[in-house]
Amino acid sequence: MKETNNKSVRRKLNILQVHNFYREPGGEDVVVKNEAEMLKEHGHRVYKYYRRNKEVAYLPFFEKIMFPLDSVFSVKTYIQIRRIIRKKKIDLVHVHNTLHLISPSVFLAAKKEGIPVVMTVHNYRLCCPAGTFYHCRHICEKCMTNGLMQAARCKCYRNSFWQSALVAVQTDVHRKLHTYRDVYFICFTNFQKEKICKLQDIDSEHVFLKPNGLKKENLEKTAGKNQILFVGRLEEEKGILDLLKAYREMTLELQKEGYQIPKLVICGDGELNFISHLFVRENHIENVVFMGHVSHEKVLKTMAESKCVVIPSRWYEGMPMVLIEAYQTKTPVIVPDFAGFSSMVCDGVNGFKYAPHHTDELAALLAVMTARPWEMTCDFSEMDILRQTEYEANYQQLRCIYERCMEDVRNIEKESAVRK
Repeated sequence: MKETNNKSVRRKLNILQVHNFYREPGGEDVVVKNEAEMLKEHGHRVYKYYRRNKEVAYLPFFEKIMFPLDSVFSVKTYIQIRRIIRKKKIDLVHVHNTLHLISPSVFLAAKKEGIPVVMTVHNYRLCCPAGTFYHCRHICEKCMTNGLMQAARCKCYRNSFWQSALVAVQTDVHRKLHTYRDVYFICFTNFQKEKICKLQDIDSEHVFLKPNGLKKENLEKTAGKNQILFVGRLEEEKGILDLLKAYREMTLELQKEGYQIPKLVICGDGELNFISHLFVRENHIENVVFMGHVSHEKVLKTMAESKCVVIPSRWYEGMPMVLIEAYQTKTPVIVPDFAGFSSMVCDGVNGFKYAPHHTDELAALLAVMTARPWEMTCDFSEMDILRQTEYEANYQQLRCIYERCMEDVRNIEKESAVRK
């Protein structure tokens, strides 16, 4: 992790947390909630500036017309953020997401008020308008080499030329305005950091490494049920169909050898919900249970009872909360060996890895997990990045990042005063 100033924050801070919720809930929302609670529990005051994309449906006619321009630069956000900073005597602004209603104008507002601003990099939106580096069932980094309008040509965002163009223009405008020059970034892995540091104006000295944190749940590993767990959105990039294909292959193999077939429990919903159900029916696959949306408590309980958690993502994930939850419940994970997963999962420590998109390798791992579980044991010895997800350690990292950013701003102000 990047070195930060170890000086303690002597006073409690006024922190403005900024987040634009998508229409569908996701892992980012969990991180936002967890960090707000963590900061409050340590005595800091957290003020929230939240918007929700579902608000768009209820906007007055004129505001709907202006929506494309507002998503590039929201005057409303700019004015409100500056007003909050002054009124609440904000020390630091922490941004999680600005798409679409908040817009990057929040960064310019904070800069105008002389306040440091930190952004957690939950996805790759600064490099790829879709935010995923994923298109047409494959990893795609053409926006890094061919320019952001490549996304519009390929309809990368929501399969829409106009929506893709809008997000591309938004990002390009703020790159040209050098909006991100003075922003500090928090990445989860070195893989993420390497990607965003390729962009102009992103200073590697302004990029910190801090994984997501989670408060320790009083939930120990229970007597394992013969089941495999998937938690996440049922969407292509999440690899749900890869998992179902691998499960089908595993089932056929184990049936030949007379083994009891483990149950596949799927927690989540999404655009591939119907197709996933159809795949199971058409292939006559038994023992697949679709749970739909379930509570966080239910997920953790089911996880603690499972043989393993499979995260078959096809895109460059940031740091899925399900991975941290699996670690805390001492449930092995099975993930593709690429991007951030390569450093977040260690074979025999907290899980196992397979070649990305190779359903045969995934099926083989699942079969061994069932037939010869002693070959798939994990000792859960401490890996550095996972130890940092522990609640108190994670708070200390965040606190030190804040202090470093505020110290930098103070030093810049002193230098400016001396020059005057």
